[in-house]
Amino acid sequence: VGDVYQPECYVVDAGEHLVDVATTMAERHVGSALVTRGGKLVGIFTTTDACRALARILRGQHPDSPPDQVA
Repeated sequence: VGDVYQPECYVVDAGEHLVDVATTMAERHVGSALVTRGGKLVGIFTTTDACRALARILRGQHPDSPPDQVA
């Protein structure tokens, strides 16, 4: 338990804007945020979730990009 225990968790309300959550996660170098609604845990937002959101945005902006293009 000691290996995974986080003394200060990043907790956000379910109505928080994604850009604010992602920015704070990057600034604090945290890998996840506990998502709450009315003080109750309703989910966990992870860096994997953030990467998925970024991929959706990039696909929308560059739908015809070759699949092997990184930048």
